[in-house]
Amino acid sequence: MKVCTDAALFGAWVAVKFSSGKLVNENVLDIGTGTGLLSLMLSQQLSIKVEAVEVDHPAYEQAMGNIALSPWNNQIRVIHKDILAYVPDHSYGLIISNPPFYPNDLKSGHMQKNLAKHESNLSLSTLFGKSIQWMDPSGYLALLLPAHREGKAIQEADRLGMHLCYKALVRQTPGHAPFRTMLIFSRAPSATESEDISIKSDNFYTQDFISLLRPYYLYL
Repeated sequence: MKVCTDAALFGAWVAVKFSSGKLVNENVLDIGTGTGLLSLMLSQQLSIKVEAVEVDHPAYEQAMGNIALSPWNNQIRVIHKDILAYVPDHSYGLIISNPPFYPNDLKSGHMQKNLAKHESNLSLSTLFGKSIQWMDPSGYLALLLPAHREGKAIQEADRLGMHLCYKALVRQTPGHAPFRTMLIFSRAPSATESEDISIKSDNFYTQDFISLLRPYYLYL
């Protein structure tokens, strides 16, 4: 799977939100790690221990290779398992996921892409249900979703007594409608901090984008 700009933006945004030692529990779960991108980005910035779970074997092997070659390989353990069969023996201070989406869209003929992009293997309802079981009482759940699924995610969170504490709408440019939403939920009630991030303006990366991605991109 390719590394997408919106996924990189998500990893950087989440790392900033927790850069001030906000995580009481240093254990992090990355659901559907893919290339290992989110695990690597968080480990670069935070003192954490990550368990990165991936069901697809070629993606698992790719994540293993990427992480083994990184300076943060001692912080990340990659697990080849279906998250539906995963049984952790501890709670997590942060659960992060760029989960399957496009639930009603036409599927491709590529099985790995279907697993990565469609929710037939992991619904939002299941993802929230598992997360509430495994989160530390002081923990957080961070999700990257298509913008039109924000309402469904908030509905699932409300159902389980979780609260939206951070939200960012992502646009290609200021003139485009949002195409992604980045959400962070917690058990504790709080006011929602909202922001709007555009990737480009006038064919150049915006200052918001540059500020978030400069620690990771070589040429920003």
